[in-house]
Amino acid sequence: MKKIPTTSLLGQRGVNLIERVVLEMGFLWTPNQPIEAGIDGIIEIRDPQTGQAFNNIIQVQSKALSELANENYSGFEYHCREKDLDYWLRGNAPVILIVSRPDTNEAYWISVKDYFAEPSRRKSRKIRFQKSSNRFSKDSRDALVHLSVPADSGVYLSPTLKSELLYSNLVEVVHFGPSIYIGDTPFRHRWQVTDLAKSRGVVLGHEWDLWDKKIVSFHDLNSEKWDYACDPGTVESFDASEWLFSESLDLRNLAFSLLNRALRRFLRTRGLEFDDRKECFFFRAKANLHSYSYKYKSLLQSATRTVFQPYPKDLPPDKQPSHYRHAACGMRFLTASDKLFLEVTPTWYYTFDGVHRYRYFEDRLSGMKRLEKNAAILGQVIMWSELLSSEPELFEPQYTFLKFGRLQTFVSDRGIRDGQWLPREPDGGAELRDEIGKEQTVLIDES
Repeated sequence: MKKIPTTSLLGQRGVNLIERVVLEMGFLWTPNQPIEAGIDGIIEIRDPQTGQAFNNIIQVQSKALSELANENYSGFEYHCREKDLDYWLRGNAPVILIVSRPDTNEAYWISVKDYFAEPSRRKSRKIRFQKSSNRFSKDSRDALVHLSVPADSGVYLSPTLKSELLYSNLVEVVHFGPSIYIGDTPFRHRWQVTDLAKSRGVVLGHEWDLWDKKIVSFHDLNSEKWDYACDPGTVESFDASEWLFSESLDLRNLAFSLLNRALRRFLRTRGLEFDDRKECFFFRAKANLHSYSYKYKSLLQSATRTVFQPYPKDLPPDKQPSHYRHAACGMRFLTASDKLFLEVTPTWYYTFDGVHRYRYFEDRLSGMKRLEKNAAILGQVIMWSELLSSEPELFEPQYTFLKFGRLQTFVSDRGIRDGQWLPREPDGGAELRDEIGKEQTVLIDES
């Protein structure tokens, strides 16, 4: 009696899985005959929109398995036979190896010639597949085109439709001081007003400014505590929105000046300082100068990010850090579509004592910027938006002049598959890489 081994059925199921995915891409799949030396089939590139075939091919070797070697949540390994590698690497056409597990409908692929271009990999004959980036699905279409079609061929395939959620760096301001008060004053300098207030034991607040012999304020200047600073008979009030969206540049600038003062006050209560020269907010150092983190709600779950850190780390008690790194952010107000937004631009701040700027500030900052990837920056934007929109603690009063909403997002019916066009960024020095820290990876699976 003739028998067909289970491995043969498993192998055919792997080929069938590949064929289904290739057809979903809109490409052509041609299986080889039963007699083959190490290539199970051919993928030919075709434009799904026009139906045009381009005679650009990729050779495919299928390996269907029941169990994957050294598997964990992120990936697995596959060991190639020496004679298979020799055969795949010798030819003139691109070759991809697809390892599949038909029982779970999984398939993963690698470009053999690209992967084994590194001598150490060629010597080990071992492939480490990453489940997130090596998944073989219809989303692999653009990568296969890039692999098989020469850059100077002039071949262009229309992009596949892909909806995408876009994250901006804009946080909507849902509330600000509703009225702006203006009154005549004999004073010309802010310190004159504040010094007189201190001498009288009066607390004025921060959300006011001087302009053209007048005090302009979010605070009600009709209050008795302002009597000494401005003439009560000259006080007028205006709708703050009228100034923000006014055609007069002077009125807009005055409104934004009050908003900036309110923002500094708002963030100071949340543990931040402001550097006028660098025009950025940064997390304040604690008295003991120890590192600490900020907890916030990320895209999918709670996350923690280190916002103050001494460097070098893990110093013996008798040694002092050379500098400290603070999570920082540039912020500015802007208007669009009759709404007010705060634009947040994450950055880093460096001090030598937790307060004053480090002399090699620019060198450290440029090194960090070279190393940061999209996921890290997105994580920082989300952290800052959460800090701005978070509610005050139980016994902390609600700030009167500013309240922020959520980070603005947009849905596009056309998307770009970043992995197919983003260049590989060069690796940086070990010390700077250490400065980024593990907290930078919290959003890689969410972005």
